[in-house]
Amino acid sequence: MKRSTALESCGLLVLAMAVVVPPPLAPAVIVVSGGCSMPDAITAANTDAAVGGCTAGSGADTVRLTGNVDLTVPHSGKNGLPPVTSEITVEGNGFTLARTGTDEFRLFQNSGTGNLKIKNLTVTGGDINGTSDDGGGIRNSGVLTIEGSLITGNESFDSGGGIFNEGTATLINSTISNNTTFEDGGGIYSDFGAVTTVIDSTVTENYSFWDGSGIFAYEGSYPDKGVTISGSTISNNDRSGVVVFYAFSYNALTISNSTVSGNADDGMYVLGSFGVHVDNSTFANNGGDNIGGYSDPAFNSFTNVISAYAGGSDCDFGNFNDLGGNFDSDGSCPGAATITGLDPVLADNGGPTQTHALLAGSSAIDAGGDCGLLVDQRGFGRDATCDSGAFEFDAAPAVASSVGGLTPQLARCSNASTGGSVDITGATSWNCRAAGLAISSGNRIRQTVRGRPSSTQLTGAMEGLSNGRVLCQNHLTGQSVFFALGGATTWNCRQQGLDFSADNLISWTLSGVAN
Repeated sequence: MKRSTALESCGLLVLAMAVVVPPPLAPAVIVVSGGCSMPDAITAANTDAAVGGCTAGSGADTVRLTGNVDLTVPHSGKNGLPPVTSEITVEGNGFTLARTGTDEFRLFQNSGTGNLKIKNLTVTGGDINGTSDDGGGIRNSGVLTIEGSLITGNESFDSGGGIFNEGTATLINSTISNNTTFEDGGGIYSDFGAVTTVIDSTVTENYSFWDGSGIFAYEGSYPDKGVTISGSTISNNDRSGVVVFYAFSYNALTISNSTVSGNADDGMYVLGSFGVHVDNSTFANNGGDNIGGYSDPAFNSFTNVISAYAGGSDCDFGNFNDLGGNFDSDGSCPGAATITGLDPVLADNGGPTQTHALLAGSSAIDAGGDCGLLVDQRGFGRDATCDSGAFEFDAAPAVASSVGGLTPQLARCSNASTGGSVDITGATSWNCRAAGLAISSGNRIRQTVRGRPSSTQLTGAMEGLSNGRVLCQNHLTGQSVFFALGGATTWNCRQQGLDFSADNLISWTLSGVAN
């Protein structure tokens, strides 16, 4: 009989050990419907166990709403829902989560171990009014992502009427509006050591008794943390739009491709900060100073910024570090030229957020040099020589698309006229120009996305294309439907006749001509 060598025995042992390693848990979808309540769904996702009428969670879970959810009493303490302690995606599908009744509590608490994503949901009515109570709508200590959602009508006695963040929070294509606090940060409060990122979003008509009705950041001496705002509008808040307080960090505040307008007090106020960096943004019509405060001159920069029509000064900022391309209307921004041809009205000029348009002949046109930005605030393509401010005059519109009801694996934008293409992974919305695809008016553009169904409907939306046609395919069954949009910009593959189940592989392909 052949004897096993030591090496063979070791190999058998390694093989045996490999066999017993359990596979990772497959994500579960927990549907809030019938006997499965929203609090029980969160608990089932946290514990990976069946709770009430809800199926057990399993790893990174999805909690899916099928209708509006009203919470009348807190689940525990001051929280309407159990604190999130695991990785959970809440798919709102356009529905509302609201506090109703007389009991006071916030809606979401995301703990330090939580990784919470909120998608396509309205969060409203949160009310937490005891002493030292933060975050009327959402209090985050972990990782929080808010996408395509509305956080509105929430209130806190202490800071963060809409959102209180002491962890890492990212807002994308969302609106924070009509939230109230009796301390700081009516819309958003970013605490010491927190990282807050606001992308393609609007923070508007929020109220605070003290400072930063839109966004308030308290950074202390924490290094390399702070607030980043891009492609967004901070407007019409009851006091200041953005306030950064004692922020001794090198990246306390970064604003790019954004508009700060119509706030009742200062547009932006910075107290004692090292790291303030503002580029290609527009400040206008704020009731106090458009840009106020002071910063160490070695750690602040203003590039291609427009500041105009302030109730106070366009710039009352100590150590303003002018890196070129800046404009103002009253001569108060050191090194800035005089702006002409800026529309004083904040308006819908295309894209997801409102902007101040540049008018023909504006002094800001082609004044920004090579700014390194492919698109302006609206997602419209910038020229090789950028305009100053957030708006690019006579720019080509975005060529963009989004998908609903699908967990995408890969989206591809391709230019059939030139042969170029770019790939986007794991996104439910994208901008082909912003992703780097070169597009000229009249080019035929194709966008394809593939993934697994995440709801009973599969929808899409487009921007910047005409003569659109869509092919929806089920790659498991082989069924497909093909239809012309006829001027429509949205569609629903199921309503067009495509059948699918949760485990099917689905794709849709949109083709059209760039405007």
